[in-house]
Amino acid sequence: GQSHGANEGALEYAGGGTNANPNAKRLAALFPMCGGNFNASKTKGARMANVPMWIFSSWGDSVGGSIGGINAVNYAAGATPYKDVTDPSIVVTLPDLLYSFATVGGSETLSIGSPAINTTPISLPPYIPVEGEKINMMRTVSFVNGSWSWADGYQRDPGSKNMMTLLPSFKHTIWNTTHGLGDLWTWVFLQSRAPATRSIFSAERFNTTRAVVNQAYADTLATKVTAPRGASFTRDVKGPAWLKVALDGTLSGTPGISDLGINTWDITVTTTDTNNLQITETAELILFVESPGYNEWWQQRNGYAELSIPAIQSGPAGDDDADGLTNYFEFVTGSDPLLHTSDPRNPNPIDPVTLTQDPVVPSFTVSIAPVNGNSSQMQITYGPLIKGQTYTVKSTDSLISETWTSENTFTANAAMATRVVTVSTPSTPARFYTVEIQKP
Repeated sequence: GQSHGANEGALEYAGGGTNANPNAKRLAALFPMCGGNFNASKTKGARMANVPMWIFSSWGDSVGGSIGGINAVNYAAGATPYKDVTDPSIVVTLPDLLYSFATVGGSETLSIGSPAINTTPISLPPYIPVEGEKINMMRTVSFVNGSWSWADGYQRDPGSKNMMTLLPSFKHTIWNTTHGLGDLWTWVFLQSRAPATRSIFSAERFNTTRAVVNQAYADTLATKVTAPRGASFTRDVKGPAWLKVALDGTLSGTPGISDLGINTWDITVTTTDTNNLQITETAELILFVESPGYNEWWQQRNGYAELSIPAIQSGPAGDDDADGLTNYFEFVTGSDPLLHTSDPRNPNPIDPVTLTQDPVVPSFTVSIAPVNGNSSQMQITYGPLIKGQTYTVKSTDSLISETWTSENTFTANAAMATRVVTVSTPSTPARFYTVEIQKP
């Protein structure tokens, strides 16, 4: 669920039903985003306590805040939020609670730590990070064996059932970024409502490290089994062909473009039990193949305060510099998603990855005009062009048909300000043109 779909959809449904017959028993996992307005309670938390849950909230979310999502994790983990006035009957506080919220006189109060650490609440809006505390940057909190643990970025404790990622300096639409997180989808598809008893694999589904398109992959399955006594590994023929599995569990191969996303295979292991009797067991391997640089680009661009570079807050579909072009369009065309053409800031920002000065790249534009003295031809001018990218001018006589014909394809060997393509004027009443950009 996203936003209202997280509040009144995923979280409300998971916390609904009755104590004897909760809705949550129908669910394999939850990953709500921006569910700050969820009316969390101890009763709802107890109902969803056995459902694996990964909540995502933004400290820059002035629309929904973060309180509801945070307390959903608290209650599901069995932790009572400190000074939670929504349930006056609660008097027990837990020493391992790291944060909680309450509403007092219309203003929201954040309490860091347990009463033994901090008995004085701090009044502040729910989307402002507390300086010096665990939430002053993107972090993920996991609840394992009765205690909380923190990690940077999206890293979670693999043994945790209840987790939450806090994203700083984002706005409300964090799902534009979070849905592109390969680790989230790997985690989701590892969940099941009724895990079977296993002798060799610890679960009926398991995962390993991510792979990258057109890059050699290497890993091993030997560490994934509990009884590898002379274990022999094989894989089914139905999964993507790029992955090779050696008998000793060594993984190798190079995924291609067509392998992007979730890849799955059935892995069979033959070994012996403690009585030296042969046993065989099969489990599903889930492996995420990602595009080189894409996920990293969006994640690394989320805050470089030490370089005075603002953060991309609204994800690929947003328009942070308000120039009418989406962040993703500007990324593909080589312009800066954070720099409006009229922005008086430094015209040569520092690239947060290479730490070098970036040249100013104007917004990508396309124009069309008749050829002087030749009414049977039109000139299409587009640019700027980036070295290595391929640009294809296409045309159609009907936008309804969605059938486009290629007029000209060009791969830039060097950066160019503009390119002009001349095309014949058709006898049809109207013709439409587009420029397709392929980013390697």
